[in-house]
Amino acid sequence: MLQFDFKQPAEQLRHFYYQLKGDPALLGQIRILVLGLVACGVVAYSGNALWLEPQRQQITEQIASRDRLQAVWSPQLEAATVARRGQLSQELEKIRRGNEILALKKHFYDLQWREWNDIERFTATILTLDPMAPVSLEHSFKQLTHLETRSRQGFSVHPVRLAGTASFQDLFDYLVYLENRSEIRAIDDLVVERIPVEGYEKEAKVGFSLTVGRISIDGGAL
Repeated sequence: MLQFDFKQPAEQLRHFYYQLKGDPALLGQIRILVLGLVACGVVAYSGNALWLEPQRQQITEQIASRDRLQAVWSPQLEAATVARRGQLSQELEKIRRGNEILALKKHFYDLQWREWNDIERFTATILTLDPMAPVSLEHSFKQLTHLETRSRQGFSVHPVRLAGTASFQDLFDYLVYLENRSEIRAIDDLVVERIPVEGYEKEAKVGFSLTVGRISIDGGAL
């Protein structure tokens, strides 16, 4: 077994060299070991040169390219994103306001339809029982007949035929009153006939008949 004294490296190396020259078998093993180490070094260098280095170079270039793109486009993209976000916020605000307006309109129309569709209100209007009526014809009517309901395009008209007598001025004021009332959605078939009174022309009256109606939406409350 070989022993080395590291305190005297030169002599030990010289002694080892002469031993190698005198022992061909040991020299052959050392040659094989050295050749193996050299071969491993060559393989490692080749792998690094042929595969690792190109990969490292590619990754380095990709990182550099990404950094260049971020440096060039990031401010523009950020500005575009901020602008788009602001535009979307404005559009959402418009939609929100539009929904609020639609809700108010729906509420208004619901109230309006309930007003138009109120039977008691309609009856009080046509019989001049409403305090806002300019004249009182409550005792002037001789006939009140509910006619057949007519439906068309999703709406229904509920007509009533009225007949009576009144002075021409009262009848005129009554007709103007009906035209200005939202509950009255139809005025048709007006007939006026003069009723003479002998010797009292100023007290002459007229006979009248007309059809008035209210409107409802089909499928809703009447």
